[in-house]
Amino acid sequence: MELLERDRERDVLQAALTESLQTGRVALVIGEAGIGKTALVSSVTAGLDRRRVLWGACDPLITPRPLGPLRDVAREAGGKLGAVIDRGREPVLNAALDELADQAVLVIEDLHWADDATLDLVALLGRRLVRSSGCMIITSRSEALPEVRRVLGALPRECVRRIEPAALSADAVGQLAREAGREAAELHSVTGGNPFFVTEALSAPPGRLPASVRDAVAFRVSALDDASREVVELCAVVPGATELKLIESGASAIDACIEAGLLHLRGETLAFRHDLARLAVEEGISPVRRRELDRLVLRAL
Repeated sequence: MELLERDRERDVLQAALTESLQTGRVALVIGEAGIGKTALVSSVTAGLDRRRVLWGACDPLITPRPLGPLRDVAREAGGKLGAVIDRGREPVLNAALDELADQAVLVIEDLHWADDATLDLVALLGRRLVRSSGCMIITSRSEALPEVRRVLGALPRECVRRIEPAALSADAVGQLAREAGREAAELHSVTGGNPFFVTEALSAPPGRLPASVRDAVAFRVSALDDASREVVELCAVVPGATELKLIESGASAIDACIEAGLLHLRGETLAFRHDLARLAVEEGISPVRRRELDRLVLRAL
């Protein structure tokens, strides 16, 4: 998809890369799932003809790979990092610093899924880049766990450049809809301007919930415990926002839904971030469970 309304973000990231030739920089690209973090980084790094760009990613595993993104980089870069990847933290740290000092760019995607060993290495690398050179680019969801936020918050402010891509405006969504030959009237309202939802909605037949959106939402819901899943399902069947007094589950269940990026607080109500996500959850509720939820809402009302 064409990158719209990202000129400022591209300029900040490009400036960080330029500055990193003299003094190390850490570029944090933070935003909700589907906002286009990877697309932004790829578009800028694709123009770096004379610098090596090393990519590593964290994955949504039950048991995360120790140093998963550094292992990806070691396989790609080889050399000293590849030789020491299993020899402990200090050799890996030194090898990664050597790579960055050679004007390399290290991209670590999806830090919100990182294991503890990766978080430690990110903290160590980021705090030493201020006295070195090279650029580390980190992408993470805005609803990352407290441990991730703690690591990012401890990085030296003088070398950190924070980039937070915003949702697309109604005008940008309308442009994409017209280019796809589709009506744009409700597209912005149901997608919230999220580029992933916009792209998938335009690729699906009109009026149909994209399978990719259904799968992505189901993945997030599946990670919730029973109490939090009940909150999400209740909010899916309530028209508009759900008043907090209708929710019988405790605060921890609500917090889990917010941390999963599915719901957000609106004053004294709870609502889905995107109506497409609500539709995906609603579609997955069994008929019997749907009747139970309808009775619960009617009784409360």
